[in-house]
Amino acid sequence: PPYTIYPGQYLALPSRTTKRKVYKAIEEKSISANWSWPAQGKVLQSFGDGNQGVDYVLAKGSSISATSSGEVVYSGSGLGGYRYLIIIKHTPAYLSAYSLNIRTLVEEGQQVKGGEILVSLNTSKRGDRLFHFEIRRNGVAINPELLITK
Repeated sequence: PPYTIYPGQYLALPSRTTKRKVYKAIEEKSISANWSWPAQGKVLQSFGDGNQGVDYVLAKGSSISATSSGEVVYSGSGLGGYRYLIIIKHTPAYLSAYSLNIRTLVEEGQQVKGGEILVSLNTSKRGDRLFHFEIRRNGVAINPELLITK
């Protein structure tokens, strides 16, 4: 125990001839029902070509939501290279990161549900805002389209 198998992990089972066979445990898409896009806005740059996430331009009145349920493990501006950053831990393997230039509505240690608003641009004094979103599996950025189908 525990006998939890996460997406991307491999399970080795002995065969009758004592040779080991390796099977892919779970396909990425099988957990996609629990993930959604965090914002609706103009996409400046998609994942790839050096971009480890998705970059958006959001208009005043927009909001940014948790892509899936989890625990806020970081909320602040103390990490170099980021303006305000929120990191949510969804499983031991999966994190999502939200980087933007406006204060957030969540605090470290807070449990959030998928779709819960993390940031509202209703009170923003400026117009459009830049927003960067990433999903990481075991610390490595992955294309969010592997998990989010909507």
